[in-house]
Amino acid sequence: MPPSISDTDLAVLTSLLNHPDPAKARIPSSMSAAQQYVEADHIPEEGTIDIRIQPHERQSLEGEYKIAFDMFRTLNSQVWYTFSIITTVAVAGLAFFAQLKAVASRNDTWIMSVPIGTGMIIILIGWLSLVRRWWAYAEVDLHRMREIESILGMYLIRESRWVRDRLSTHQQQALNADERIVYRTLITAFPNFPRFGVRQEMLITIIVIALIIIWLLLMVYDFLHYI
Repeated sequence: MPPSISDTDLAVLTSLLNHPDPAKARIPSSMSAAQQYVEADHIPEEGTIDIRIQPHERQSLEGEYKIAFDMFRTLNSQVWYTFSIITTVAVAGLAFFAQLKAVASRNDTWIMSVPIGTGMIIILIGWLSLVRRWWAYAEVDLHRMREIESILGMYLIRESRWVRDRLSTHQQQALNADERIVYRTLITAFPNFPRFGVRQEMLITIIVIALIIIWLLLMVYDFLHYI
């Protein structure tokens, strides 16, 4: 929500921006906070709009926002797509060896289970390391989107985070007036938004580690049973 600026303030700010040398422009003694903000050349605080942003600069930020959003969506899709493939292969391999042991007349299935299981464990560990890098890049994209939202007065990513992870009283006090209004309106509109105690990163990590442990136990069991 953009901050309200009086007609007098807007006229003074316009004259400042159009002055050949803004540093030498005369400022009325009754200069408001908004005028002091422009004159002091401060970086805009979170949730405010820098009215000095030119149309081409705003367009550039909006383009960067779209790129960051597309990158975040791509990374998230890659995680779940590769996760579905690798878990399917791992579970299918376990099912195959379980069926093989059920019909095999000999106890030498370890000859196959140990090398295949070792390869599967290496793949799972390598994939998890790669995914952790993807998650890190995705967090960078989210951080940059929140920065751009603060500059342009946008709230899409911030509202998505607020509605999922409710702010404490201390965190709410740290918001500016406009942000508090947006936050309270959001919470009123979605009082029972579904929230999960386990993040997707933790859930995926637990599943992958469980598959690694199962494969390891299978190899140990096969080898000890053969001995």
